[in-house]
Amino acid sequence: MADMGRPSVYTDQLAKDICLEISTSTKSVKKICKDNDKYPTSKTVFAWRLTKPDFCDLYNTARQARVELMVDEMLDISDDVSHDSKLNARGEQVCDAEYVARSRLRIDTRKWLASKLMPKVYGEKQEVVQTSTTHMTISEHTQDIKDAAKAYEKAE
Repeated sequence: MADMGRPSVYTDQLAKDICLEISTSTKSVKKICKDNDKYPTSKTVFAWRLTKPDFCDLYNTARQARVELMVDEMLDISDDVSHDSKLNARGEQVCDAEYVARSRLRIDTRKWLASKLMPKVYGEKQEVVQTSTTHMTISEHTQDIKDAAKAYEKAE
């Protein structure tokens, strides 16, 4: 079995190492754990989040740092024009639409994750506009609608 020999006992140092990797990489936790034999399985890491409050706090902080990393990466991705064009079969420089589309997907994915993981910072801003200081009861509002309907019927 591939997971034989992986650590499963929680230590503070192992927790710090895993969270440092999370905060400095855009890889998934599953991939981080799979790529490093010194880490437990991702299933164990997720179980620690439920059973170890200190680890849960450290993990959440690492995830927030990862969001900041993704935001920085969006700038790098959008500024990198090195692969935006390629030579076609006739030797002409043409737009590499596949690369441009992949870059757009990478940015959109990071934007979506940032808005969901840190909505107060990167989420859509909701603007609340108060249009009137008049407060009506539901029955008053209903009566206004009925009056407007009667006026409409009379106009026809």
